[in-house]
Amino acid sequence: MPIEPFALGGEHVELVPLALHHAEELAAAAAVDRTTYGWTEVPDGDEAMRDYIGRLLAQRDAGRAVPFAQ
Repeated sequence: MPIEPFALGGEHVELVPLALHHAEELAAAAAVDRTTYGWTEVPDGDEAMRDYIGRLLAQRDAGRAVPFAQ
């Protein structure tokens, strides 16, 4: 069953539905310090981030994931 996009907000953070327009900012944030990414896939660069987001959006469309940007 598809889940409609929704946002979650709190006092210090907001989670919004992940979209391709987040790629550039997420790639920039990921490039700052990569030493803490030992167990999580973190794409390196704009193109890799767009590909990663595309895979997550495909999982969302298949009903297997609910990806967010923080």
